[in-house]
Amino acid sequence: MAARAEWVAKNAEERRRLASLITHLTPEQLALALPNGWTVATALVHLAFWDLRQAALLRRFVEEGVKPGSLDAEAVNEPLSQIAEILPPEAAVALALDAAETTDQAVADLTEDQVEALRQLGFERNLKRYLHRQNHLDKIEKVLKPGGAKGA
Repeated sequence: MAARAEWVAKNAEERRRLASLITHLTPEQLALALPNGWTVATALVHLAFWDLRQAALLRRFVEEGVKPGSLDAEAVNEPLSQIAEILPPEAAVALALDAAETTDQAVADLTEDQVEALRQLGFERNLKRYLHRQNHLDKIEKVLKPGGAKGA
């Protein structure tokens, strides 16, 4: 299936973008505020959480046949952002990188039948981890540009 190969490639591309962007951030850069009030570090914890959640859902689907369910994302993001604020920023970097790799591997390891079953369940967008990463990395890149924190 060509679509699956495209998702795997785009997931990897955004994972590399993530690594390139955040690996050398300073504590000051990790503390910069994004337009939604989160810090860069908080956004990285957010990305890590949602990637790890997808990896867990995929594992449970593959191993146990558990169908992914819906979730009120805002009800999760609000307390998650509070937890993220107390984590060391360096931990947010490592967590985001590890989570992206774990989740991309979980997507890449799916069989064609499993991908089709997940598509039938309306879970296709969740396999496209690059979409979620692009959104947040675009915001992080914007705030990291000179004058970006003021114009964010």
